[in-house]
Amino acid sequence: MKDAGVDCSIILPVLTKPEQFKKVNEFAVKLNEKYDGIKNVKLISFGGIHPDSSDYKYELREIVHMGLKGIKLHPDYQDTMLDEVAPEKLVLAHFGGYKCWNDVEEYLVGQKVYFDTAFIYNMIAKEQFLRIIKNHGDGKVLFATDSPWSGQKEAIKWLDNLQLSSETLSKILYKNALELLKI
Repeated sequence: MKDAGVDCSIILPVLTKPEQFKKVNEFAVKLNEKYDGIKNVKLISFGGIHPDSSDYKYELREIVHMGLKGIKLHPDYQDTMLDEVAPEKLVLAHFGGYKCWNDVEEYLVGQKVYFDTAFIYNMIAKEQFLRIIKNHGDGKVLFATDSPWSGQKEAIKWLDNLQLSSETLSKILYKNALELLKI
């Protein structure tokens, strides 16, 4: 984070089985407590649930009670489809669908969802990336990496090389996240 000039990172844990609920979310709470207010380092962990939970509604209430700002679902690792859930705010990783960006343009651009930029650098054609931002809106794109597969410093350099307007770049790098998370 320091090398990349990043002030805050969001941690998104994935539960690969329902039994991980307590351990993972307790760890998330402890991480949030540890890094809350520390100068020059800010980590915020979301919680996690598994769609096969016997009582996901209870678990969602617990996550709210724990003060976690959101949850991470991972359809591939959790063998679920996102059309089975209806969140109020939805961030789709990997710019809406890793290497399925033609489908993203056809079906998701313009919808009430956010796209994050995790692990897309040098994977998506710059022209398509810019077109999706233009058509979807720069207010619905969030800077993200997918550590350890992609680093923050390299991702920021890739974005800088796109010659986005300073306002669009600021929105993607932090303004949209601040608004979404109310921090």
